Amino acid sequence: MFKDIFVQLLQNNGISSYKLTKDTGINNSLISKWKKGSSTPSADMLVKLSDYFNVSVDYLLGMTENPSPPKKGFSETDRLNYDISTLSPDDRKKAEEYIQLLKTREDFERESAEKHARQSPKLQT
Repeated sequence: MFKDIFVQLLQNNGISSYKLTKDTGINNSLISKWKKGSSTPSADMLVKLSDYFNVSVDYLLGMTENPSPPKKGFSETDRLNYDISTLSPDDRKKAEEYIQLLKTREDFERESAEKHARQSPKLQT
């Protein structure tokens, strides 16, 4: 999906691989891999391409047909969502399980601290 959108953006804007490399500093071999569909860009590269073509990252990824430009690139949540979405289904499941473990640990620590605060005798001055 990215490959088709990327190639179309290059063609529609009259941008050669050489010009894109010159304008953005993106390695020409990466651009070639993206055009062939043998590789997809990292989150940082998606932001760079999004800024260059003035389209949203969602548009580049084929998640929307609306090419509206991003407000400020990737937020931390966007980066995490993108990273998780690129994982294999098995690794995605492991990531979700780990997130649940962290949330459970956080809840336990908060409840433990609250319980300790209730049980501690108050110092009188």
